[in-house]
Amino acid sequence: MESKVLNRLKSYKRITVVGPIPPPLGGVSVYIYRLSKILPRAVILPFIGGGVAKYAHLFIKLLFIRTDVVFLNVMNTKIAVIMNFVLSIRKYKVYLMDHNDQLLEVGNLQRAIVTNFLNRIDSIIVVGSHILDKYLKLIELKNKNIWVENAFLPPPEQDREGILNTYPNEYFEFIKSKNNIINISAFKVKYEQGIDLYGIDMAINALTFLKKKGEINSGLLIFIADADNNSKELSGIQELININGLENDVLFILGQKELWPSYIDSTVSIRATFRDGFGVTVAESIYLGCPALASDVCERAEGAVLFESRNQEELNNILFEKIQGL
Repeated sequence: MESKVLNRLKSYKRITVVGPIPPPLGGVSVYIYRLSKILPRAVILPFIGGGVAKYAHLFIKLLFIRTDVVFLNVMNTKIAVIMNFVLSIRKYKVYLMDHNDQLLEVGNLQRAIVTNFLNRIDSIIVVGSHILDKYLKLIELKNKNIWVENAFLPPPEQDREGILNTYPNEYFEFIKSKNNIINISAFKVKYEQGIDLYGIDMAINALTFLKKKGEINSGLLIFIADADNNSKELSGIQELININGLENDVLFILGQKELWPSYIDSTVSIRATFRDGFGVTVAESIYLGCPALASDVCERAEGAVLFESRNQEELNNILFEKIQGL
């Protein structure tokens, strides 16, 4: 079933999309890249933020661009200020897709500016109902043209071979050497309040559990987009691997890589984040036939197997049962 936002956008002749494009790879930038394949006539204005000059350039573009609709995939108070001014002069339609739940976590004045913007644009799309709940709790939302829609778009199959060519040789050797491949990814190794945001530690512990249960020939792929081999954070992950004797059972793939071809080669994927917007990788994994185990911190793609956030025992048991059932 095609997305509501795509159906809406297709009704316009001139479409402008604002947001990040690869590189770097990320949930939003990949979404915009795939959107550009579906809507080739759309004009993409790459934007991720930055200094005054970048916001000034965006302001000029939005003020003078010839378009029927602007589809925003990046948002903050500065952009709200720009758009509030632009919309007092220009009369094009504006759609906003909010990919995370951080927009309203600002001071009262900034929140008032954002609220004014949200109430004057044509449509608001949020990637999870928890984000909508936050809107309704924190602001007086008068704009009724708001709906929940995830940010998953199918990957272009024609890109697969080119993406696989970016993977190291060790990847292909590793997947051939294991009966079961567990797949987890992170933008970076990041800790919040001392907790591994992406749950890489949980995946390592789950692999250790599998080994103890007799699934000896199992391996873990860890994709990390932004990582330094010598970083303190990565060293902590490596130490956990060494403590559990998994040196030959874990492969790091570092750097900017599209993930989706790896799900075709994997037995199961894990998304163990303790905070999330939607988790596009979960939807990708399921779409490509790789069962996905995901923390219950937000709405997940249909078919995902959920476990309680940071509940290691539950993840261990679900993973073992899934492996046994395949």
